[in-house]
Amino acid sequence: MTFEIVFTPEASLQLASEHAWWVENRPAGSALFDEELDQALEQLQTMAAALPVFIRRRGREIRRRLLPKTRCHVYYEVREHAGRVIVLSVWGARRGRLPRLPPGTR
Repeated sequence: MTFEIVFTPEASLQLASEHAWWVENRPAGSALFDEELDQALEQLQTMAAALPVFIRRRGREIRRRLLPKTRCHVYYEVREHAGRVIVLSVWGARRGRLPRLPPGTR
């Protein structure tokens, strides 16, 4: 099954912020961020449910995929019945704290 990738509005803002940070602070590495993100999203289209669950609360399973070189996480939820992967957050692991995830997931 191939999943459609959908970003929440908050995840879209976080993605834009992370990308801007890489362009401003690591100009030579901004392409690396884009490449890692593209690879992760390609993987999520076909293997999203195969990655381990990060948080399970109230019937929801939140997973995350690390972008190893840029140290960002993509937090997402698989909605198999709808054929979608909902990206909830794109968050720099270097921050040392978790992103704000939807209610009921912490």
